Amino acid sequence: MDGLRVLVLSHMYPREYYPAGGVFVQEQAKALIRRGASVAVLSGEPFWISTYDFRKVSRALQAYLEEPFRWRVREGVPIVYFPYCVGGYFRHPLHALSYWHGVRRVIEMIRARFPFDIVHAHTSFLDGYSAIKLGKKFGRRVVLTEHMGPFSLLTRNGILKHFTRKSVRSADRVLAVSHALKRDMLAELGSDAEQVQILGNGFDPQIFQLRTHPVRVHRPAQMLWLAGAGGEVKGGKRLVAAFAAALKQGASVELSVLGSPSVHREVAVEFEKLGGAAGTIHFLPMADRKGISAAISDHDFIVVASYKETFSLSGLESLACGRPVLTTTCGGPEDYVVSGHNGMIVGNTEGGLLDGILRMSQTYSGYDGRSIAEEVLQSRTWDAVAERLFQIYAELLLS
Repeated sequence: MDGLRVLVLSHMYPREYYPAGGVFVQEQAKALIRRGASVAVLSGEPFWISTYDFRKVSRALQAYLEEPFRWRVREGVPIVYFPYCVGGYFRHPLHALSYWHGVRRVIEMIRARFPFDIVHAHTSFLDGYSAIKLGKKFGRRVVLTEHMGPFSLLTRNGILKHFTRKSVRSADRVLAVSHALKRDMLAELGSDAEQVQILGNGFDPQIFQLRTHPVRVHRPAQMLWLAGAGGEVKGGKRLVAAFAAALKQGASVELSVLGSPSVHREVAVEFEKLGGAAGTIHFLPMADRKGISAAISDHDFIVVASYKETFSLSGLESLACGRPVLTTTCGGPEDYVVSGHNGMIVGNTEGGLLDGILRMSQTYSGYDGRSIAEEVLQSRTWDAVAERLFQIYAELLLS
């Protein structure tokens, strides 16, 4: 199987303006290359036509058709970004079709340079539908990995559900990144999702690894929330409320928020409303993978406060650094967090978070960081994920 050529389709892929977007797809692609595959990535970029004026739409479509394509290389992975029409007449349920049009425009250029053996798409609605069409057009097997959460966003109307169901039903192998996500897919698609298998994300042990914790005596516990760009689903507002309540109950703990400036502002305003004590929340800027690893290692435990997570890469990366994870029952983290062993799982409510903060701020030092890190190193690296994918590819190509 060495030399296998894998075409990856993913609208979620790092870009210059959003380097953290879809980093899990990039890391998987790099791991496949280390395993011996050749990989090329095809990633759609929204081309906005936010008007209903026919003349303006006509001019915009001409500009779209003249948009140039070119190969780029990102961390050793060749990639082509292509435009697809969104906005105005191109409403969200129709994006599967406009995305496929974008893929068709570039695919011959791709094949001339990269005659792929198998197609691996990430998420069913956009990339999955185009991957199915490519598979039929060129007689190639298709693997689909679903990451989307809440999955109901892909089935909330008839058109979206049609394209999503068609992708899941037609792919040769469908993978969900957690058991919770598979349950959601079954709830939305019924028997069409029964064949879904589980293959989670991984981590890079060269970046996320156990580091000795500086000795700090008589100081508050340091809790880290990796907020990223935020969003209501991340549970920021209730986390701040639970943290403020914990302080009022005498908890010795401080919170660091690693995220965008807008998240920092929202947290600061909310904390001030609740009468939070100055100096107990610290704001850290967005960081690259090494910066995130360093931030995790500088704290005693991390918190996943989300209402819904299909996986939560930051949770796994924290375990790789030997730091326990406090998480709500939000889905994905429940595949790798075991209460009392490498973290704590609490109710998916503000009260659950309050209880978890109170308990974790007193018990975090009792967790064996070395054991936590070694355990995930044995089975959850990106190279382990790539090895399993090679087995799947071989099964499909030899069947």
